[in-house]
Amino acid sequence: MSSEVTVMTPTLTGRQGEILRCIGDFTTSRGYPPTAREVSDACQLGGPSGAHRMLETLRHKGFLERAEGSSRSLVLKTPRLDCTSLDTGDLFRLVTVSELHRIFADLNLRMALASDSARTRTYLINEALIRTTRTNVLVESFSQVGLRGVDVKDHLRPLESALARASGDAWEDFIVDQWTFNSVMASLSSSVAAADLRLHAVLWPDIRIGQAATAAAGSWIRDFLTAHPARARDCAQRAKVVAIGTAEMLMSLDAAYGWGEFSVKFDPSQVEEYAPLCA
Repeated sequence: MSSEVTVMTPTLTGRQGEILRCIGDFTTSRGYPPTAREVSDACQLGGPSGAHRMLETLRHKGFLERAEGSSRSLVLKTPRLDCTSLDTGDLFRLVTVSELHRIFADLNLRMALASDSARTRTYLINEALIRTTRTNVLVESFSQVGLRGVDVKDHLRPLESALARASGDAWEDFIVDQWTFNSVMASLSSSVAAADLRLHAVLWPDIRIGQAATAAAGSWIRDFLTAHPARARDCAQRAKVVAIGTAEMLMSLDAAYGWGEFSVKFDPSQVEEYAPLCA
């Protein structure tokens, strides 16, 4: 989620999003970006020439930067957000997203202070920085259309209330909260992305942040339950609480802004879908 380039509200297909995720995951796990051949193999693009065409398309859209003279030159970029091209519903979605980043950045910093692991502290502080930077970018973009000061906090209260029910700074509560919330939002993001390629492009940085948070929390949950198998039921109950809080938040937003799709996938009576620890 590094520096930005100026483009006019691009579109992003599901396939293109998969390729960007592949590049991001590879870079995060290895510490260096993949080659075009490695992207082709991982994403089944039919060879380096097919990968080159796709990567050039993503570069022209502003999602990638490629340096000359290196086979490992792929760097993910964030196209500059042009709020003037978005409708009111899209703008309120983004205001909500910026507030959610703020909430989870605060949670990350609180847990970083409580952690005894230098590696975990570094990860949590870095994620908080990424979320805070994204919030700042969004807030600054809102000034383009005079949207500063729009308040969605009342709609976020069910989620914040669920998160506040954690037992102090318990690590297991935090990782279940992270995994459950980001899993729910990943499902929503997939639905939005499939319906609107332009909005998929706008939300790409937020989708990427959520994917990374979900993966990290899932790994931490597996480690925790391996060491404390008797706590699985407690974790499952915690996941239900956060899933319900997230569902109620989304339905509140749906009722206020008439987005239509939000309440369909997030019926609180079916939260078990988002709490698979209940096995």
